[in-house]
Amino acid sequence: MKTSLAQGQSTPVAHLEASYPAYCQSLRILIRDSTPLGKIKRTACWRGLELLHNACPEMHEEPFMVYRLIKDEMANLLKSVA
Repeated sequence: MKTSLAQGQSTPVAHLEASYPAYCQSLRILIRDSTPLGKIKRTACWRGLELLHNACPEMHEEPFMVYRLIKDEMANLLKSVA
């Protein structure tokens, strides 16, 4: 199974799956740096999460849900340190 990208290129789902940890790490950094959600939505990591969700919705949450989970996780970590 392949998913389409903007210029007619295609990316194997396996490559997207392998990149999932990097997408999440990038998202953590953007959240840590207080990047506005509008800017985050224009990043490669957000697009990768969208492609993964569209290709395998039963396995991957929508990017906004991943964003909320990471943001909540980071908030809980800050609470436990304080």
